[in-house]
Amino acid sequence: MRFPLAIVTLMAVATSAQAEQIRCTAQDEAPVSISLKAQRYAGRDLSCISGSFVAGLMPCAPTKAFSLSAPTGPAAIVGIVDRWQDYAKHDGGVVGYFKSHTTIAFTGGFNTPGSGYKDAWSFTIDRHIKVGTLIQKDGPKVVFACVGAI
Repeated sequence: MRFPLAIVTLMAVATSAQAEQIRCTAQDEAPVSISLKAQRYAGRDLSCISGSFVAGLMPCAPTKAFSLSAPTGPAAIVGIVDRWQDYAKHDGGVVGYFKSHTTIAFTGGFNTPGSGYKDAWSFTIDRHIKVGTLIQKDGPKVVFACVGAI
């Protein structure tokens, strides 16, 4: 497990005027950007994450829920569910977003009916110490320093 020296910067991202921005950086790693309430889908606010680890799915979801991405093509969101049990028949990407007074967390992976869900990555920010942790399947744990609307 490595704990790289973090370099902290703040970036303004043009998304929604209401979106709150968080930027996380770590030495020798691509930055991670989070936009809270950045988009809307089916009448719900979506928060989004971007980083080099995100591939094959739309990395946005409503609070305490999951977005479902199309299994092929541009990986557009095709639905939202509130419980993990509700995506059992979905074939494609799944992103979850959870926020509490202590944590901001995104999870991403892929579901195949019959085979189930497989995690690809998770990114969690400890809101008290402003540290983000990326855990990838088959990858090292990476620690980031985060600034912005934490």
